[in-house]
Amino acid sequence: MIRIKAIIPISFVLMIIALSCYNPQIAEVEQSPSYKYNFSSLYNPSETSIHPQVKVFVKSDTEATVFFKLSTEEIKANLQSQMDTSFKLVVKYALRDVATFEIVDSGVNIFNINPRVDARFIGSSFNINLIKGSQNKLIVGFTGPKAYSGSRMIFDIDNSSDFSNDRFILEKKELNGYELVFDNFVKSGRNYRISSNTFDKYSFNVSLYGFDDYIVIPPYYIADPEEVLPEPDSLFTYTVGDSISFDSIGYYVFRASSNSEGVFCLLNAGNTFPEIEILSDMYEPLKLVATNRELNSIKE
Repeated sequence: MIRIKAIIPISFVLMIIALSCYNPQIAEVEQSPSYKYNFSSLYNPSETSIHPQVKVFVKSDTEATVFFKLSTEEIKANLQSQMDTSFKLVVKYALRDVATFEIVDSGVNIFNINPRVDARFIGSSFNINLIKGSQNKLIVGFTGPKAYSGSRMIFDIDNSSDFSNDRFILEKKELNGYELVFDNFVKSGRNYRISSNTFDKYSFNVSLYGFDDYIVIPPYYIADPEEVLPEPDSLFTYTVGDSISFDSIGYYVFRASSNSEGVFCLLNAGNTFPEIEILSDMYEPLKLVATNRELNSIKE
């Protein structure tokens, strides 16, 4: 066996000893201004035991209302004791300017919610201050009385234009009046209305685009973008504040004029969407993971 003896220069040994006398220097890494906010529960809902739904409504150039609601079942499950008659919810918020990330408004609101209400959801609201002509990020944290009953969410608030999506709210008609809708999904056979403090009785052009059969392009495939927008299947006008129904499946795009960009969009993808309740509802999502051959086999 041949042994090789390593020869280490004495200068190298002295350098190691010298360096060991000093504390190591940690390189400073420039952090994004939003690094300190943990939003992991948005991608892993099981991290938290409460899942609020939130809707922001810009009432004027300088003020917005933040609506929220919680599942009554989740509220009852997060009581310290099932004998409690009040659920304490702490809501902290910070509104930051998109360009500078400086705080525009912040605050803490405490809500004592009655968990004995006979309703599927329980909600409330609070107001925030805005700067005219600005675009903002709203960071909202909800904390209940139990551990892991906290949830942090982030929202874009566009106050840079009168015709922004946040200037309008969608409501559905119930037996006791109209109820706020927290998403942009509509269903057939229901009556709705769209409200706005800024554009009451304003007439919008509405374009309906039906669904076309398509195949999802794989991530590794580069395709040329569509240069020409498709023609809508139908056109009609809607006056803000009036009753309206969305009985056709497809996308409803609201425009301030016939040739302007869309102000907001509503989606009718069936009365069970986004939930999957019947077998055929599983076909469209499978396009994201299945090949054409597999899809044809499933469809048959």
